[in-house]
Amino acid sequence: MKKFNFVAAALAFGTLLMPVRSAAQKDSLTTAFFEKNGVAPRTSAKLRTSVFDRTISIKELNRGTIERVYYGYGAQRIDANGTKTKYHIRDGHIEEEYGGVPRMLIIYDWHGRAYICVDNVGDLDEIGDAAGTCPYEVVATAQGNHMREK
Repeated sequence: MKKFNFVAAALAFGTLLMPVRSAAQKDSLTTAFFEKNGVAPRTSAKLRTSVFDRTISIKELNRGTIERVYYGYGAQRIDANGTKTKYHIRDGHIEEEYGGVPRMLIIYDWHGRAYICVDNVGDLDEIGDAAGTCPYEVVATAQGNHMREK
Protein backbone atom coordinates (compact mmCIF):
# COMPACT_ATOMS: atom_id res chain seq x y z
CA MET A 1 0.00 0.00 0.00
CA LYS A 2 1.36 3.42 -1.00
CA LYS A 3 1.61 6.26 1.58
CA PHE A 4 -0.47 9.33 0.85
CA ASN A 5 1.71 12.41 0.17
CA PHE A 6 -0.07 15.45 1.61
CA VAL A 7 2.43 17.94 0.18
CA ALA A 8 2.08 16.57 -3.35
CA ALA A 9 -1.71 16.60 -3.03
CA ALA A 10 -1.71 20.14 -1.72
CA LEU A 11 0.52 21.27 -4.59
CA ALA A 12 -1.72 19.53 -7.11
CA PHE A 13 -4.80 21.28 -5.78
CA GLY A 14 -3.06 24.61 -5.16
CA THR A 15 -3.72 24.70 -1.43
CA LEU A 16 -0.20 24.55 -0.01
CA LEU A 17 0.19 27.47 2.35
CA MET A 18 3.57 29.17 2.30
CA PRO A 19 4.61 31.27 5.26
CA VAL A 20 4.63 34.96 4.39
CA ARG A 21 7.34 37.08 5.95
CA SER A 22 5.81 40.10 7.61
CA ALA A 23 7.49 43.48 7.39
CA ALA A 24 7.68 43.64 11.17
CA GLN A 25 9.62 40.41 11.60
CA LYS A 26 12.58 40.96 13.87
CA ASP A 27 15.22 39.89 11.37
CA SER A 28 14.04 42.47 8.84
CA LEU A 29 14.35 45.50 11.12
CA THR A 30 16.75 48.14 9.81
CA THR A 31 16.98 51.91 9.96
CA ALA A 32 15.67 51.91 6.36
CA PHE A 33 12.62 49.89 7.49
CA PHE A 34 11.75 52.48 10.13
CA GLU A 35 12.36 55.37 7.75
CA LYS A 36 10.10 53.79 5.10
CA ASN A 37 7.36 53.40 7.70
CA GLY A 38 7.68 57.01 8.91
CA VAL A 39 8.96 56.08 12.36
CA ALA A 40 11.22 58.77 13.80
CA PRO A 41 14.01 57.79 16.19
CA ARG A 42 13.85 58.93 19.79
CA THR A 43 14.85 62.55 20.21
CA SER A 44 17.92 63.54 22.22
CA ALA A 45 15.69 64.67 25.09
CA LYS A 46 13.81 61.37 25.14
CA LEU A 47 17.08 59.43 24.93
CA ARG A 48 18.44 61.30 27.95
CA THR A 49 15.40 60.45 30.04
CA SER A 50 15.36 56.84 28.88
CA VAL A 51 19.05 55.97 29.35
CA PHE A 52 20.74 58.44 31.70
CA ASP A 53 21.47 56.82 35.10
CA ARG A 54 19.66 53.66 34.02
CA THR A 55 20.60 50.04 33.56
CA ILE A 56 19.17 48.89 30.25
CA SER A 57 18.51 45.21 29.58
CA ILE A 58 18.81 44.54 25.87
CA LYS A 59 18.02 41.33 24.02
CA GLU A 60 20.05 40.35 20.98
CA LEU A 61 17.37 39.41 18.49
CA ASN A 62 19.39 36.79 16.58
CA ARG A 63 20.52 34.79 19.62
CA GLY A 64 18.04 35.78 22.29
CA THR A 65 20.77 36.56 24.81
CA ILE A 66 20.15 39.41 27.23
CA GLU A 67 22.84 41.86 28.25
CA ARG A 68 22.70 44.72 30.71
CA VAL A 69 24.35 48.08 30.10
CA TYR A 70 24.51 51.04 32.48
CA TYR A 71 24.59 54.60 31.16
CA GLY A 72 25.78 56.63 34.09
CA TYR A 73 27.13 59.92 35.29
CA GLY A 74 30.13 61.50 33.61
CA ALA A 75 29.03 59.99 30.29
CA GLN A 76 30.35 56.62 31.43
CA ARG A 77 28.93 53.39 30.01
CA ILE A 78 29.49 50.09 31.83
CA ASP A 79 28.76 46.81 30.06
CA ALA A 80 28.16 43.31 31.42
CA ASN A 81 31.91 42.59 31.42
CA GLY A 82 32.59 45.63 33.59
CA THR A 83 34.23 47.48 30.70
CA LYS A 84 33.89 51.24 31.07
CA THR A 85 33.75 53.48 28.02
CA LYS A 86 32.41 56.93 27.24
CA TYR A 87 29.09 57.69 25.59
CA HIS A 88 27.49 60.89 24.28
CA ILE A 89 23.89 61.65 23.38
CA ARG A 90 23.86 63.73 20.19
CA ASP A 91 21.22 64.63 17.62
CA GLY A 92 18.85 61.76 18.45
CA HIS A 93 21.43 58.99 18.83
CA ILE A 94 23.93 57.63 21.33
CA GLU A 95 27.60 57.57 20.36
CA GLU A 96 29.64 55.00 22.25
CA GLU A 97 32.52 52.59 21.90
CA TYR A 98 31.96 48.88 21.72
CA GLY A 99 35.00 46.63 21.61
CA GLY A 100 37.16 49.64 20.77
CA VAL A 101 35.00 50.56 17.77
CA PRO A 102 32.95 53.78 17.81
CA ARG A 103 29.32 53.23 16.90
CA MET A 104 26.03 55.06 16.89
CA LEU A 105 22.88 53.65 18.49
CA ILE A 106 19.48 54.83 17.32
CA ILE A 107 16.37 53.77 19.25
CA TYR A 108 13.04 53.39 17.47
CA ASP A 109 9.70 52.69 19.14
CA TRP A 110 7.55 50.28 17.11
CA HIS A 111 4.32 48.59 18.19
CA GLY A 112 5.00 49.05 21.90
CA ARG A 113 8.62 47.88 21.74
CA ALA A 114 11.93 49.72 21.56
CA TYR A 115 14.53 48.58 19.02
CA ILE A 116 18.17 49.63 19.00
CA CYS A 117 19.75 50.07 15.59
CA VAL A 118 23.51 50.19 15.04
CA ASP A 119 25.19 52.57 12.65
CA ASN A 120 28.70 53.83 11.97
CA VAL A 121 30.05 57.01 13.50
CA GLY A 122 31.25 59.45 10.86
CA ASP A 123 33.05 57.89 7.93
CA LEU A 124 34.15 54.76 9.79
CA ASP A 125 33.18 51.45 8.26
CA GLU A 126 34.22 49.18 11.12
CA ILE A 127 30.76 47.66 11.53
CA GLY A 128 30.64 46.44 7.92
CA ASP A 129 27.42 44.61 7.05
CA ALA A 130 25.93 45.31 10.48
CA ALA A 131 25.51 49.04 9.73
CA GLY A 132 21.86 50.05 9.76
CA THR A 133 20.63 46.83 11.36
CA CYS A 134 18.55 46.71 14.50
CA PRO A 135 19.97 43.76 16.37
CA TYR A 136 18.65 44.65 19.85
CA GLU A 137 15.36 45.10 21.63
CA VAL A 138 15.09 46.93 24.95
CA VAL A 139 13.38 44.49 27.29
CA ALA A 140 13.73 46.32 30.62
CA THR A 141 15.14 49.44 32.24
CA ALA A 142 15.92 50.13 35.86
CA GLN A 143 16.85 53.40 37.52
CA GLY A 144 20.45 53.45 38.79
CA ASN A 145 23.46 51.22 38.40
CA HIS A 146 22.49 47.54 38.67
CA MET A 147 25.74 46.17 37.26
CA ARG A 148 27.98 43.90 39.23
CA GLU A 149 31.27 45.66 38.66
CA LYS A 150 34.35 43.46 38.61
